[in-house]
Amino acid sequence: MSVLAPAQLFDAIRRQHGHYCPMSTLGGRMGFAARRHLGAAPLRAICLVRSCAVDGIAVATGCREADGSLRVSEQSRHALLVGPVTGGQALCVALSEAAVDLAWQYRRLDEALERERPQLAAPELEQRLAQKARFLDELLVRLRTLPEAELLEIYPIADTCLRESHA
Repeated sequence: MSVLAPAQLFDAIRRQHGHYCPMSTLGGRMGFAARRHLGAAPLRAICLVRSCAVDGIAVATGCREADGSLRVSEQSRHALLVGPVTGGQALCVALSEAAVDLAWQYRRLDEALERERPQLAAPELEQRLAQKARFLDELLVRLRTLPEAELLEIYPIADTCLRESHA
């Protein structure tokens, strides 16, 4: 059975990120999974793409770009390399294709609305914005509660991947 991240985590992510969104939520799930597997020791991490997920990862792991414990390496892959600062077991926590597809559903909906916004009359725009908000609310519930195995791929990696990048 998967351990689900507590509601407090997602509230903290919203405060850090400024709003609720699918990718920051998925970043929280990635970071929470890493923390659950690796324990409470201080961590160092590399996120392999800059996206809203970075804020969720930072909140869930305690790693921060400002102190160098979190780095972003643009490799266009929704994955997190993470391990204890002192060395030892390190992990790759990657978003599954299904998780990325779920996040893209919202992105496509948002982009379509923004393209069509100039042509929409006020009542129709209000209706479409309400539909988008409902879609987001339902999607966030799914992303917070789906089993970890449906959203994430977690596997061990060599600690040297982190040591070399944080030197």
